[in-house]
Amino acid sequence: MNIRYFYDRFSKTEKAARFVDGYEAHVYFPNELRLLFRLAGFEIESEWGDYEGGPLSPFPSKK
Repeated sequence: MNIRYFYDRFSKTEKAARFVDGYEAHVYFPNELRLLFRLAGFEIESEWGDYEGGPLSPFPSKK
């Protein structure tokens, strides 16, 4: 996935300038992360689905 940002800078004394910046991103799925960690020699002690320590679920919690 290619993420692209557009920045417009305005000044009272200069013509507007546009800057474009971006980066490549990848969405990792839980099984993919487990495999990557294990292949790198890590042991998974626990998994959380949110910042409050809730269970990992395919559906986001509604708060």
